[in-house]
Amino acid sequence: MQLKTTASTLEGIIWPRSLAGWLVIILLALSTLLLLSEAYKFSINYYKIYKWENAYGNLINLELSEDKKRVRLSYLYKIDGTEFLGNKISVYKTEWCDATDREIYRFNDIIKNSKKIIIKYNPYNKIDSVYAFDSGDMKIILFVIFPPLSFVLSFLLVVFMKIRSYINSGCQ
Repeated sequence: MQLKTTASTLEGIIWPRSLAGWLVIILLALSTLLLLSEAYKFSINYYKIYKWENAYGNLINLELSEDKKRVRLSYLYKIDGTEFLGNKISVYKTEWCDATDREIYRFNDIIKNSKKIIIKYNPYNKIDSVYAFDSGDMKIILFVIFPPLSFVLSFLLVVFMKIRSYINSGCQ
């Protein structure tokens, strides 16, 4: 009974009453699917890299794109006496990534002062590495995906209850 009351309340709030309402629902559902797809890709990469080993390294080069909004970093790290060169950044393991002026300043400071950075590397293939892996990124993904997913699931609950009501009333 509680589910039926909740569905009735949700129906009054979110059920579209016009063509524009249906278009909004469809766009929201498609956007949620796109967000889910990206969140899935991110989480697969995240959990793969999360298990990798840490090593200390040094940034050795910073290259800026023409518009000065993207960076390409090179770094050196040493494992068991062997030195490796890497250039992959973030969970997506890209060579270029967006960077604010503040981040560019921080990267330059790290290079200028030879500050150590943490590199994540694959223990089975030590040349496979990544810099700027932030374990807090997963929380952001969950925070971003939760509101639209909740709305779409609520809408699906209302649709399910409407179909059930229609079937129980003898399909009249």
